[in-house]
Amino acid sequence: MATVPANCGFADVFSVFGGSGSFADYYRGGPIVPNIGANAAIADNPGSLELAQFPGSTNYVPLSASANGASSSGSQKGTYTIGSSTCSIGGGNGNVSYRLDWIGGDTNFPSTVSGNRATFTVTNTTINTTHKSGTYRWTVTDGISTATADFTVSWN
Repeated sequence: MATVPANCGFADVFSVFGGSGSFADYYRGGPIVPNIGANAAIADNPGSLELAQFPGSTNYVPLSASANGASSSGSQKGTYTIGSSTCSIGGGNGNVSYRLDWIGGDTNFPSTVSGNRATFTVTNTTINTTHKSGTYRWTVTDGISTATADFTVSWN
């Protein structure tokens, strides 16, 4: 994670954030500098920018994660695919790893995980089924920040 040093010059700001090189483009929340806590000292409009606002600022945006749940139903004996959950992320440095954990509910459904996607199955041993559900958590990390997203898988 690159940060602007304490006694910075324009070259330091341009090096950390990249961009066009026009200092007026480097306001917080603009096209180059993310509007995050680490950048709170940077003005949010081009007319108020000063080089002294940049020490400690960064172009890194912490990870965020979201996930969809899955549900299905069936009444015959057999093994069924319930559906899939995909974990979507924002921010981070692009070098992410994913982990899936069952965190509760009455059933830990068998799953196949590939990267940010998990597919869940269920096996009916009787013709009449009862409702089953499980709650799962995706944990995503890039070595700097970690984000989680919970979701439910259900079978009726």
